[in-house]
Amino acid sequence: MILFEDVHKRFGPKTVLNGLNLRVERGEILFALGRSGTGKSVMLKHLVGLLRCDRGRIVLDGQDITQLDEAGFGPVRRKCGLVFQLPALLDSRTVFENVTFGIRTKPLREQIEAARRMLPEVGLEALADRMAERYPPQLSYGEQKRLALARTLLVDPAYVLYDEPTTGLDPATSRQVHQLIRDVSRKLGKTAIVVSHDMENALKTADRIVVLDAGRVVDEGTPDSIRTSATTLTQDFLREVRR
Repeated sequence: MILFEDVHKRFGPKTVLNGLNLRVERGEILFALGRSGTGKSVMLKHLVGLLRCDRGRIVLDGQDITQLDEAGFGPVRRKCGLVFQLPALLDSRTVFENVTFGIRTKPLREQIEAARRMLPEVGLEALADRMAERYPPQLSYGEQKRLALARTLLVDPAYVLYDEPTTGLDPATSRQVHQLIRDVSRKLGKTAIVVSHDMENALKTADRIVVLDAGRVVDEGTPDSIRTSATTLTQDFLREVRR
């Protein structure tokens, strides 16, 4: 379980998180929607220690992580895998070297076996036997996104944090990626937090949706309850879906 309690964050004169309160249950798929600059990605970065809050606290599985030092965040980062907005792959390294980046201290045989198990889980079956021959620039953008997800999952995090996972993808591939998020979460038992602007796919994929505005949650509920919400910002997102 993840708990944000009255979390505040400022960058100079700009307030990004302004009393964020949010609870994420183990095993659920939570979508966080909002306009650009409302603190969605900043929220994720606090969970892995890339940013520290100015006020409030964040509790992960009963542990207050707010005051941890850099060394203390090691175990937290092993629990929380962050899938970046861009694939962030190493173009000069093979598919195998990219996907096993987080487990490269393990024996080579274990790395190979783990990669061969994981690549089919994210729809990259064709690469499982050629992963030492192919490089990221030889893959489509959608395949690179899947490879980045495989890299994150290979370290076996309990929580997978997706920062705008479908940026730059066409609608069909976006739907595939959201279906992949749901399938992987259910099959592997992962908790997913997905930062997104995509209400249409959130309604199809999420167990619960929260809407952020001005650094705080202004609406939340199941997809069914969100569809009938009277909150102005939620209605704005829903109108885009209807169009």
